[in-house]
Amino acid sequence: MTQSTWNQRMVSAIGKHVKAIRESKSPKLSAERLAERVSQLGYPYSRSALVNLEYGRKKTLEVSELIVIAEALDVPPVELLFPGLMVEECEFLPGHFTTAWDSLKRFTGEAALGGIAMRDQREYNLSLMRALDHNTAQALEASARRSAALSDGDLARVEFEDSRLDALRKHDALLKDNIRAAGYDVGGGDE
Repeated sequence: MTQSTWNQRMVSAIGKHVKAIRESKSPKLSAERLAERVSQLGYPYSRSALVNLEYGRKKTLEVSELIVIAEALDVPPVELLFPGLMVEECEFLPGHFTTAWDSLKRFTGEAALGGIAMRDQREYNLSLMRALDHNTAQALEASARRSAALSDGDLARVEFEDSRLDALRKHDALLKDNIRAAGYDVGGGDE
């Protein structure tokens, strides 16, 4: 098996899934209309290019093309890469078959594929980034609650939210330090 045939199988599977999603829309989305949507998103695309993808005649697919087609279909790009997440099998690497779910976890760096390790502590690093994202959302919510309490004149609630924000800032700094230590740039220095 060559890399070329694996790539063609992957593109063919994506094309079939694009067609299935397009036809499942209510009302049904025509190939012409989907091609128009893709073009409106800034990626000139013809109906014939879409039909060639859907029927397996297209042999390659650019990442940018995958992203804009997914956006036009209103689905995440990974849904096109790994259809049937919980039940279907896919060929993540040439000759390496696994569930679409395990392929997705590998793609996002959450898990190794059958002993093929890419880097140490990938799950830990990703969990740090998710924790930072969650911490940021918590800080925004606490800040909004503080503002509401201040408007209401509820000084006890303001004081509580201030202490919560202080704890979240400390946790934010700790998470960023750990993410930087893992070799990632979190931007902005000490925000």
